Amino acid sequence: MTGRRIEHPDSTSLEGVEPGDYWKDANGHWWVCGPVPRDEDGALCLVADVTTWSVTEHEDRTITVSPSIFWGAGGYHAPPEWAAAHTWHGFLERGVWRSV
Repeated sequence: MTGRRIEHPDSTSLEGVEPGDYWKDANGHWWVCGPVPRDEDGALCLVADVTTWSVTEHEDRTITVSPSIFWGAGGYHAPPEWAAAHTWHGFLERGVWRSV
């Protein structure tokens, strides 16, 4: 999936954010929204501040985040199908999402 860089300086709101989007907030922190469809309630599943990762901004304004990005969900009480829908592992390289 090709991600979309958006202008989104307010990290307290996810209004206008779609799966695969990435942006830099007003404080200079990089945020990513994983390439996973919204859940059954319409909520975005996987959003993270990746400032602690190595983020390279390229001349075309895409970014590469390394190492890989992992979101895990579940636990003892989560149904397996819910946990699978809320878990993702992969890379964002030059604005393109790739799962492992």
